[in-house]
Amino acid sequence: MIKQIWVIVLCLCAFRSIQQVQVTAQETIVDLVYVTENSEIIVSDSFGTPLETLNTEGLGPRLSPDGEQIAFFRTDENTDTSNIFVMDWLNGTEIQLTSDGLSSWPRWSPDGQQIAYVNSLEDPVALATGLFFGEQIDSGDVYVIDSNGGIARFLTTNQRSILPVWSPDGTTLAYTQINLNNTFSTDIYMVNVQTTNTERLTTSGRAMYPMWSPDGQRIAYTYADPVNLAWNIHVLDLQTMDDQALTFNNSSALAVWSPDGSRLAFIDVNIDMVIFNVAVMDNNGTATHQITQDDTEETINFLPSWSADGTKLAYTTVEGIQDLSIFRLYVYELETESRIRIDGAFMHDWLP
Repeated sequence: MIKQIWVIVLCLCAFRSIQQVQVTAQETIVDLVYVTENSEIIVSDSFGTPLETLNTEGLGPRLSPDGEQIAFFRTDENTDTSNIFVMDWLNGTEIQLTSDGLSSWPRWSPDGQQIAYVNSLEDPVALATGLFFGEQIDSGDVYVIDSNGGIARFLTTNQRSILPVWSPDGTTLAYTQINLNNTFSTDIYMVNVQTTNTERLTTSGRAMYPMWSPDGQRIAYTYADPVNLAWNIHVLDLQTMDDQALTFNNSSALAVWSPDGSRLAFIDVNIDMVIFNVAVMDNNGTATHQITQDDTEETINFLPSWSADGTKLAYTTVEGIQDLSIFRLYVYELETESRIRIDGAFMHDWLP
């Protein structure tokens, strides 16, 4: 049931109609992008107020650093394929970057010139959620392509590398690699985008979901024991290679840094009740503050992400499972502890 909820979280959404507002480049500042149950992509201001509903469909949207374009992937259930597209949301121009049917989860380089993504035979949802529950993933490599199109370059060739994230200086990608052995085992690696030289960063066999600190000196990751359903957050110092555990409760995962690097948002998991809550802590593991405090069974608050100025968090909530699921996106203001609810929205991304 737990895995089933995760799949629902990423694939479905209970959509409410959202008023579309026509805007021009001169009068709009886009801060946030999110997706509806119909895979519609909507751009909004920092409070979630819609600015435009794009004339396209897609999943996993990511705003370019200048806020003018959105990268996303589109799946075709009839052919069981997935490809990556880029749309200029102001003029509606869309280009298809990949056509191999194996591409998903695009990530813009910090300068907006390249897009990293996963090339895999696996279902995109399985790539994102399978690791969390210890499922073996047998296909995946890291690719990059120019954001305006061209020939993609593979950076890994082992068929076991997934979910890349860019270093702040744009020279390196960190990713999760599935190790080849008789038990479930993953570690964090990084690859130089120009030379394709790789370096193994962890050796525990428990490391996954890396996230660079804003200064590029540290990587936060989830230290996972999927067999026993236990997760904790670690931070690796890339200068000293000191690996520090920030949590010890076996219920903390998927950390993301605040823009100034002082805090981490993460999810707190009650696996028995299937309740996930969003929390924030200082970057040394202290001063934990609960953003959500749901205690209703089968309520998941997850996917926390920071606004560029660090004053707000967006997160997704799903209540119930299957046809009874209710999906909402919340924008939470940390100073006032107020929140805005956007019914029927889930996958989201802030302007970098």
